[in-house]
Amino acid sequence: MRTGQTGAVQVRCDDAASPPASRGGDTARSSGRPVREEILGAARELAQTVGFEAFSYADLAERVGIRPASIHHHFRYKHDLIAELLRRYRLEFAQNANGLNAIVSAPDRLVAYARLFTEVAAQGRMCLCGMSAAEWSSIGDAGQDEVTAFLSEQRAWLTATLSEGLKQKVFPDDLKPGALAEVMLVALEGAHLLARAGDQTPDATTIMKHLLRTISPPPARQVKVSRR
Repeated sequence: MRTGQTGAVQVRCDDAASPPASRGGDTARSSGRPVREEILGAARELAQTVGFEAFSYADLAERVGIRPASIHHHFRYKHDLIAELLRRYRLEFAQNANGLNAIVSAPDRLVAYARLFTEVAAQGRMCLCGMSAAEWSSIGDAGQDEVTAFLSEQRAWLTATLSEGLKQKVFPDDLKPGALAEVMLVALEGAHLLARAGDQTPDATTIMKHLLRTISPPPARQVKVSRR
């Protein structure tokens, strides 16, 4: 059951409070960037490495070099911060995926897509939207909407690419694009989660190549004609 903003699970007690708004200056002292962008950058790094539940506004303020009250000015509740992070990540990932549409070969395009996940993992980070599914009850209604939209968009992209592969005759005629898109997305996101438990899990690119090998039709055998 979903909860409203006020009834949603609060991740850390100090984040649930609502102190008086304080601008704390328009730019962060450490970098000169706008405070809002500095907050989002630091929060994204923390979220992708330790998860939303593992850091508070006090942790975030220390990293940015401002007071917690300044963060509340930009993001009154932690759920507001989470929703904005997920919205930005969703749009960024969609842009990167759509940028792969220039790759003509559907299998090559799918491998390039998996490489997006591999590159995130190489930075010691998780897919932000995929990771948020593990913290579903703690990300708020707006955050849940963003994760749902992310997953829907990625399924649609994978389904469209697989359908194009059918038109290119590189996949078996009986392939079901929607069903396989779901398998691929689960495999790529699952690889991220399992990789955190050890180093035996193949990276996303390797997994995609394996999946493609299992569905690609075998090369046509050349029949030798005997000469008499």
